[in-house]
Amino acid sequence: MQTKSDELSQSVSSLKGIGPKTRDLFNQLGIYSIFDLLTTIPKSLSDKREVELLSQIDDGENVVLSGEIINTSRTKGYKPNYILTVRSDTGIFNVRFIHKIVVFLNLQVGMSIRIEGKAIKKSTKLEFIHPEVEIIQQNKSLANILPKYSTKGKISQQKMRKAIHEAFIRLSKNYEFTCLDILFNRDFNFMSLLKAVKKLHYPDGDYDDAVNEFRNAKERLVLEEIYLHKHELLKTLSNYSGKPSYLITTARKEINLFIDSLPFSLTKGQQKAIDDINQSLQSVNPAKFLIQGDVGCGKTIVALVACFNVVKNGYQCLVLVPTEVLCNQHFDTFKTYLGSLVNVVSLSGKDSKNKKADIKKQLKSGIISVLICTHAILHDDYLFDNLALVIIDEQHKFGVKQRERITSDYERQPHIIHMSATPIPRTLALVLYENMKYVKISDRPNNRLETITKIFNSNQRQSVYDAVNNHLKHNTQVYWVCTRVEDNDDNKRSNKIVHETSKTQF
Repeated sequence: MQTKSDELSQSVSSLKGIGPKTRDLFNQLGIYSIFDLLTTIPKSLSDKREVELLSQIDDGENVVLSGEIINTSRTKGYKPNYILTVRSDTGIFNVRFIHKIVVFLNLQVGMSIRIEGKAIKKSTKLEFIHPEVEIIQQNKSLANILPKYSTKGKISQQKMRKAIHEAFIRLSKNYEFTCLDILFNRDFNFMSLLKAVKKLHYPDGDYDDAVNEFRNAKERLVLEEIYLHKHELLKTLSNYSGKPSYLITTARKEINLFIDSLPFSLTKGQQKAIDDINQSLQSVNPAKFLIQGDVGCGKTIVALVACFNVVKNGYQCLVLVPTEVLCNQHFDTFKTYLGSLVNVVSLSGKDSKNKKADIKKQLKSGIISVLICTHAILHDDYLFDNLALVIIDEQHKFGVKQRERITSDYERQPHIIHMSATPIPRTLALVLYENMKYVKISDRPNNRLETITKIFNSNQRQSVYDAVNNHLKHNTQVYWVCTRVEDNDDNKRSNKIVHETSKTQF
């Protein structure tokens, strides 16, 4: 969104009536600053025009009514109800509150209220349970159109509107038209940011006209967000391409000898990906690649050959992965094929302080040629001597700022290769918005076995146990994935029981 003034950047807790607890509730909705609050788009507009006759209301219909409270009562028992009897111009109806009734005890006889809610109609009786209630104060009229916000039940609509009202006063007090207001008005005939915020939160006039203005206001905010997002993106690209990278000469003879030494043959897709990458690395302009292909297509060996080429030029490589399992897997692969040629080291969060300290020294001195690591590298200062290539596997599991942090400390910008087997929109957007070259490996190695997927219901668990037993008898491995997310003492005790049982069965 638009650049915020210092005042609008303040926390929502700077508004009246918002203490630490309420602030935390706003934060859970993604609202941290006054600006965030003002640019929260309502999910809908509520038409507050009232029905004329109570007899016209159907059971289950959402309606608006107003009237005077003529009686209040509180039921007895463990969970008491608070019931209002309200007289409108055309009849009498009840309003019932069944939980948190202390909030509504201020509604007393003689008050005029307006309610909106779902009608419960039985015979001639009409009742509303926990409708939205507004108090009609003397000499003050209520708005006929009100915005409704997606608060996920954490904050009442009234509290949301009250906070927005105070925030809007701050915005409008000393508002100055911005360059974007002028640009959008000239090119798209759009309203200013101030007017857009007003039309979002304070719709007026005829309902249909208010809805049209509401849509125009949404478009105004969306356009600004897209415009500034593009501005930030171009700024990021400028920073990336503004620094020179390392020119990696391609030693074709050595690369071919290395590829021939592998215990398998590369596919056409793998070979093309290697050629495309090597060609782009022969420039001081930093290269960005996205290698996409199904699991098992051989993306890792393409990255490994790229590392071989970079290391042969005397530079360092970083391979970043999201999990320790994948870190160990890549380390085994790189160690197997590159370990006799260069120094390959792994790093994870579980490594000892001494090991981490040694890795820091070896990276800075250039002793480590290839580092395979998890997020652990993002939480401390690990500086390379001459980092020329960064490979990010399953890149969608890393944030933009995390990726920037890896390369921001160097005078030269490393080349970057992203790898992903998941062509989600966020991944493909990298190609579109970050000027990234896209390489897809469509074929698969000839010796790759077909993956067989089977589904067993809960009555077939014994068949699963038998299948596991059969694999273990043939000295193959079994990977059993459970749905537990976090460990606790009960889980550890059950783990011990399962482990002892498994030794008995298998």
